[in-house]
Amino acid sequence: MAVKRPAYTKTTQSQTAVFWTVTSDAGTAWTCDAGVAVGDCVYISAANTVDVADGDDINKLPAIGIVSSKVDATNCVVKDTAFTTFTRSPVFVANRIYYVGLAGALYAPAEDPGGTSAPTYWQPMGRGRASDEILLAPGPLQPILN
Repeated sequence: MAVKRPAYTKTTQSQTAVFWTVTSDAGTAWTCDAGVAVGDCVYISAANTVDVADGDDINKLPAIGIVSSKVDATNCVVKDTAFTTFTRSPVFVANRIYYVGLAGALYAPAEDPGGTSAPTYWQPMGRGRASDEILLAPGPLQPILN
């Protein structure tokens, strides 16, 4: 399956930075393991292939996005930027930061007051916008402070 990249348009340029705007949020096609499901955070596991990311396994990070659809058992579409709608329980909360959790799940510290499901490694994936929507913006791994 051919890998499709999102379309970008150069919008502004200054002396220090070039700003790009996503003009298509259709996602990118990838080969994936049959166990990958819609809504999973994924990482690049091989050439043109993604698998389930895990906040407890440094070898399964960094995540690059979230699976938005499955074309068939071993092909999926991954969104890595833009507002994305997903059904999630518990629902997204506006402005709450979500991280890569365990076994592909999204994790929010406010939903786990005792920290019993907290990942070992912290990588932000985005912010909630509405109960079924997240602004995806995968970030770098955060330092672990002991």
